[in-house]
Amino acid sequence: QDSGIAGPQIAMLALSVLLVAAASVVTQPLWQWGLGAAGLLAGAAAVRHERRASRRLLPQGGTALGQPLGMLYAAVALLLMGTMTEVFVPYLLQHLHGLQPLTAGYVTALLAGGWSVASVLFSGKSGRAGRALMLIGPVLCTLGLLALALAMPWQGRAALVVCGLALALLGLGVGMAWPHVLNAIMHSASAQEADSAASGITTVQLYGMAVGAALVGLVANALGLTALSDPATLGRSALWLFAVFALFPALAAWSLRRFLRG
Repeated sequence: QDSGIAGPQIAMLALSVLLVAAASVVTQPLWQWGLGAAGLLAGAAAVRHERRASRRLLPQGGTALGQPLGMLYAAVALLLMGTMTEVFVPYLLQHLHGLQPLTAGYVTALLAGGWSVASVLFSGKSGRAGRALMLIGPVLCTLGLLALALAMPWQGRAALVVCGLALALLGLGVGMAWPHVLNAIMHSASAQEADSAASGITTVQLYGMAVGAALVGLVANALGLTALSDPATLGRSALWLFAVFALFPALAAWSLRRFLRG
């Protein structure tokens, strides 16, 4: 592997994020899905170029979903894409549950709190326990997003409590799996590619967060989430938003299960 900057891959990944982000702000459905598709194709082109390039962003096998590193990096991106739904949580808490902006922000922070608590409690686990946490974490994330999908449209204190617990569960799931997935990446890479494996974690993490946030905006815009004033219609749109993004941690769990079985 040659030293230097993998310029073409970086440019294509940046273009991918910009196109999906542009799709999230336009109003015409044709432009929305056209730009979104173009953004995903740009990301696929970056992966294709990465596999052939002499200067790579990821270690060997990092883009192959049939290889251990590919499964792990995919799980990193998918987990973070699922958490990006939090950008609309304060808005929904204000319009569906009548919370003040500051209070809605504190409730949303339960996600970060759950992530931090789980990291402290479970990062020291190893062996069979660490492998189990890698799989349990994404499952809890999926359940947290499904709980948000069901509870967010409903009014009342009980629904609000469920929303808060669901956010904490989402963060807890990521925090349980995160250190063990990263540790598995470092152990799956060869000694010669240890630096590439470490820097690749940051690359995949940032790309997953950027594309995830842009996709959340795209789906929310397509659902008319920000333009709705009727609580019942807004609630149905919120249900679909969280239900759709529950697929991402579910796919992360599937990818990690394949890695653990291998």
